Amino acid sequence: MARFDIAEEGRPTRSFRLQTDAVIIGRVDTADLVLPETGVSRKHALVERERDTWVITDSGSANGTTVNGSAAERHELKHGDMVSIGRFVLTFHTDEADGPEYTDPHVGGGDYVTSPGVPIGEMDTIQDGPRIGTPGVVSAPVASVSSGHGAPAVEDKDGVRREVGSGLSFGKHLPVSGVLPFLGAGSLQPEGEGVVALRGSFLIPLYVNGRSVARQVLHDGDEVRVGSSVFTYRGA
Repeated sequence: MARFDIAEEGRPTRSFRLQTDAVIIGRVDTADLVLPETGVSRKHALVERERDTWVITDSGSANGTTVNGSAAERHELKHGDMVSIGRFVLTFHTDEADGPEYTDPHVGGGDYVTSPGVPIGEMDTIQDGPRIGTPGVVSAPVASVSSGHGAPAVEDKDGVRREVGSGLSFGKHLPVSGVLPFLGAGSLQPEGEGVVALRGSFLIPLYVNGRSVARQVLHDGDEVRVGSSVFTYRGA
């Protein structure tokens, strides 16, 4: 799977996997790949899959996009290409065999996005404080699990159902993988007679039906994804 390794001076390299056919790169927290720096435009560039290739297109940004040192409005990416946006350098890889794997936001799900460069093998499971567990997985207490179908709830890929109740936080109440728990991965909150999905940290994208959102009212059957974990919303 294609990915960008993201280098920023003074910070560890992190990785972002291209798991959707179109990825918006920008400064705003609703972008798929967020690069928080004033030199990056709100919606700086678009990366799209075209058959078996990936193409990056500058979205009319103020400071432009360069590939391998040359200004580029549109460029078909090849393995090893170095894309410069603001102070960030994104190295394009066509597979994952030649680099370390990090955990965090969409890059895997678009996101196995990676967090600030923490290798999966060095990350302990955390739940209200560090403890030893499955590397790369943020565990959650098995509270609010229900076999009934009367109240709004979410189901994970194994069919485990958790009622939203007064609210569920990703990582604290809902187990998620591929993100760092202390960054705040968002939550599901009751609103009126329904439920709204809320994004937490700008570093961790929240997807509803494959679309990156900051806030989204949920409807029965909606697919919610954080990191590489997917949940299906079941309305009352």
